[in-house]
Amino acid sequence: MKRTSWVVLAVMLAGGGAVSAAESVLLSGASHLSYSYLNNQPGAAADLVVSTSYRPWSFLAFGLEGALLTPLRTGRRTEGELDVALRATPTLWLIYGDDLKWTYLKLGGGLDNQWRAGGTDTVGVMVAALGFTVAPEELWVYFGLELQGQWEVSGARSNRFLGLGALMGYRF
Repeated sequence: MKRTSWVVLAVMLAGGGAVSAAESVLLSGASHLSYSYLNNQPGAAADLVVSTSYRPWSFLAFGLEGALLTPLRTGRRTEGELDVALRATPTLWLIYGDDLKWTYLKLGGGLDNQWRAGGTDTVGVMVAALGFTVAPEELWVYFGLELQGQWEVSGARSNRFLGLGALMGYRF
């Protein structure tokens, strides 16, 4: 393994201190309220997202993201309406900024498993997010705002979201 990998592994196992932004692992959680368009029906949705990424350079990170989404009931339930969706997505982060604040564009593509009363569907999705994050030196966490969108690229059912949310994370 490269020296950088050993340093990241040692910091993760030790569970302390932050390394420079050029060599870091980011772990974050986020929640969004979204405008949704599910199976040709507009509505609202809420999600919880957990993501981790390895940042080998100050401007780029590679990561994995998992999300749990549920529609917010806005009226009478229809046949085949989504109950919950679980998404797994590899991501690429383009980052601009320094150790104390940064703006990012996150792009990814993966699978969205949807559970409903009539069964399950698997849909291929693309995800994009634009966010701003601050990491004050006095705090051991970073936090920020994120605008995230998702749309289907394959599958039998429409699946689109656009949401605004907040995130909090830790940099190893």
